Amino acid sequence: MMVMTPLHNRRVLIAEDDFHLAWDLARCFEEAGAEILGPTPTLGRAERLAPFAEAAVLDINLRGELVFRLADGLKCHGVPFVFYSASDEIELPLRFRSVDRLHEPNEAVAMVQQHLLAATGDDVVDLLPKLRLMARLIYNDADIADRLVERCLRLAITRQSEKVPTEPTEDWLSALLLEVAGTSGRTLLN
Repeated sequence: MMVMTPLHNRRVLIAEDDFHLAWDLARCFEEAGAEILGPTPTLGRAERLAPFAEAAVLDINLRGELVFRLADGLKCHGVPFVFYSASDEIELPLRFRSVDRLHEPNEAVAMVQQHLLAATGDDVVDLLPKLRLMARLIYNDADIADRLVERCLRLAITRQSEKVPTEPTEDWLSALLLEVAGTSGRTLLN
């Protein structure tokens, strides 16, 4: 059985000018199920591939050109990325201080997976406002809607092993919310 990861069938841009590092990164990401864009050793080619990327690993210096312009573009379009560099010689601009800077291929894979999960909204706390809104559309009363969300989350805890890894958490929780509304609607009124 193949294990699905957040990288499964995701297009990951690899911009790295060291041949061996680039192919090592590509191999690690392919093993995690990603589709590789590149690897590319030049900034120009990386910029041409960027519109197709769902995530990226960027060497800071590609053949003498800094990738910060490319990183700005990725950031603007909400594409998660990490910097990958063998050295810490180049200082990151302040706007990128919160971006992870990694040195090992496996670190890059794990970090990009983490960023993809965050970018797809799989954080339940981030989904609470959407769930509450959905519940309020079902029940006009705020207290009843909050009880519906609470029961939905309790059900999610008991059924977490049933969740398909590739199914977005938002879709899964929305379906559970509708299920709870359908089966427990009358008991929510008390």
